[in-house]
Amino acid sequence: MLNRFVYWFWFGLGLSILPIAISCWILCAQHPELSFEQNLINSITKGELLIVCSAILGVNIGDLFREETIERDKALKFSLVGASVIMALFTGGVYIGIATSSKPLSSSLIAYTSLCMLGVTLIICVCSICLVKTRS
Repeated sequence: MLNRFVYWFWFGLGLSILPIAISCWILCAQHPELSFEQNLINSITKGELLIVCSAILGVNIGDLFREETIERDKALKFSLVGASVIMALFTGGVYIGIATSSKPLSSSLIAYTSLCMLGVTLIICVCSICLVKTRS
């Protein structure tokens, strides 16, 4: 399970958020007068992190369908697939709302919503990794 988690952490999560991390790093260099938190907020205020969440959840759904689980874990697997689908639809819908809004939206609200959705995404994916590996 540890190997699968490390693989997911570096390639599934790490490479997914790398563009946002680089954007934040560039903003920190360009605007040293702003705090790291403000530069982070500025780098995710258009909802980019929500797209990353949708992509990570999509891969998670594929992994759950690909792997077999023992009969005892079928309900949990079904729940994790359902949670992943609902979160992917929700994050995609929120991003569409942000991208198509004709009125200015609160940057901090978008940023904190994105970070919360990333947290929920990570919880779902880690639970999925644990489920898939407990079948052995």
